Amino acid sequence: MIVIYTLLLLLPFNLFAGFSISGVDHPRTISGTTCPESVSGVTSDYPEPVAHYRFENGALTTDSKSTNTLTNVNTVTADTSNYQEGAASADLEAGSSQYFTITDANLAAGFPLKNGDTGKTITVSAWIRLESAIGASAYYIIWSKYSSTAASFWFGLNENERILASIGTGTGTTEEAFTPHATTLTADGSTWYHVTASFRDSDKAYALRVRNSSCAVVGADVESNTSANINVENATVAIGAVYWTSWSLYFDGLIDDLNVFADYLTADEATLVCKRLYK
Repeated sequence: MIVIYTLLLLLPFNLFAGFSISGVDHPRTISGTTCPESVSGVTSDYPEPVAHYRFENGALTTDSKSTNTLTNVNTVTADTSNYQEGAASADLEAGSSQYFTITDANLAAGFPLKNGDTGKTITVSAWIRLESAIGASAYYIIWSKYSSTAASFWFGLNENERILASIGTGTGTTEEAFTPHATTLTADGSTWYHVTASFRDSDKAYALRVRNSSCAVVGADVESNTSANINVENATVAIGAVYWTSWSLYFDGLIDDLNVFADYLTADEATLVCKRLYK
């Protein structure tokens, strides 16, 4: 017994760092073993993205999860004073037509909606901060894989600063929009939101979710179904813009910690990602 007690005393105290008696905070791993997290009493494994863009200064185009390196168009810059994760965010200026892009051919195997994908399930999440109101008959695009002839999926905000998304249907020349989230986001240049859009083709299910800076639910999550299946083709992926007949609908504000999942995230999983509790 004395030997066992001595060995326990010698264990590093930080082995258990991050645990909370209240059950709120837990470490992601202990000695390399991934642990589950509980949100609202529901235990869920950590979501695992296929692409993760942290938008760090000097590494704005880097996918920290895989090889999906972006091209920086019109010199998006890093904001090292305002961010939600790491030490910087991407500052996109609509007036300068700034965005990031990557071709379908350069996407890593297993990337959702890559040409040939049969799973056809995707979630995109990100922290956003709007620097200006959008204006009538306009949109801000957060993420897109879209063109006039190969439409798949886009995610952004409408003229009322409400998040929404749309899928390409049929042969990719038509689309079906999701019901927008009912909450108008504040466009004051200082309010952060965590936003999530999910689609699963097998049952045509979609979800739109908004969390505030404390990761509390904002408004009511939108969960419904489309009437058509998604089209998957070789359209280019973009962050901060969409290609229709030309590049347009540029995002104006900050984007941070953008993740792409080949899964349909539940409400609890979206909250986990907001809290940055993912693999």
